[in-house]
Amino acid sequence: MVIVGITGTLSAGKETAAQYLQVVHGFHIVNLENKKWEENIPRDDFETEESFRAAIATQALKMIMSDWTQHYIVYPITLPEELLIFRKRSYFMLIGLDAPIRSRYANYCKKHGKPKNQLQGFLHMDDHTKFGHDGYPCRIHECLLSADRIIQNKGTLEELYLQLRMLDSLNIEHVRPSWDTYFIRLAEMASTRSSCMNYRSGCVLVQNKSIISTGYNGTPTNTLNCNEGGCDACNRGEDTEDCICIHSEMNALLEAGRQKASGGTIYCTHFPCLGCAKSILQSGIVRVVYSRIDSLNSTIEQLFINAGVQVAWKPPAIVADIQISENLAPTND
Repeated sequence: MVIVGITGTLSAGKETAAQYLQVVHGFHIVNLENKKWEENIPRDDFETEESFRAAIATQALKMIMSDWTQHYIVYPITLPEELLIFRKRSYFMLIGLDAPIRSRYANYCKKHGKPKNQLQGFLHMDDHTKFGHDGYPCRIHECLLSADRIIQNKGTLEELYLQLRMLDSLNIEHVRPSWDTYFIRLAEMASTRSSCMNYRSGCVLVQNKSIISTGYNGTPTNTLNCNEGGCDACNRGEDTEDCICIHSEMNALLEAGRQKASGGTIYCTHFPCLGCAKSILQSGIVRVVYSRIDSLNSTIEQLFINAGVQVAWKPPAIVADIQISENLAPTND
């Protein structure tokens, strides 16, 4: 099961996106603004509109979970109180849509006719739905900030569909990452501990799906951190031989030792340099996974391959292998 929620600004294309995912990927649409919800959930039973909308979200989730073999689109999510209900389920992903005001105004007029005071009236509604106001129980801005993926609908319908295809919304890694994605994200997290003034790198050393050690680049123990002036080369912005920073791979390997590292996999934010590559080979590592494609060194990659070490690229975010020739969904807004 995958549950995709859709939030977005006024007339940004939420319905179009929902219909596309329904037609192309077979999602079942659950419209939270369908008037039929009030047949079982009387509005008068709730003191606030927020509590009423949260009750609808709760009922919708209960209906969804009654048949967890299907995939569902839930929209429009306009309140954090609604979002909180669906976030309780691990198999939930929130997509946010936004578009230029001129495009959204044209979409609104096409569907609803020109509003009172025309563009000024639309801007009035847009502000109230984004940030909340009496009579507009919406806080879309808060929901957008919580979105797992944001789509900018600023072009043609075909461009919007292309972005939706690139989401690869049925990929289970969105809601439960594979081991490679899991560990490469941990390597990215490890890099945030780096104090290096040139760049941040991190790595995780894994044996039988268990973390043996982690590492990030920086100056040696008992020396000043790089960002405190500990490395003159990095503070000059130069990658030279007098740099005293230790690379993340070396830190992880030193922490683990050869006995623990042998036969393991090393997950790196950056493709290893020659010095780290030699230490990786000497430690008995059998697999290298890296996340930054621009850091790949083909010569060092061949060194690994010749030594029987597997090399794989794994970005921390989902990248879909799309087919541009795929048929487009209906264009009704």
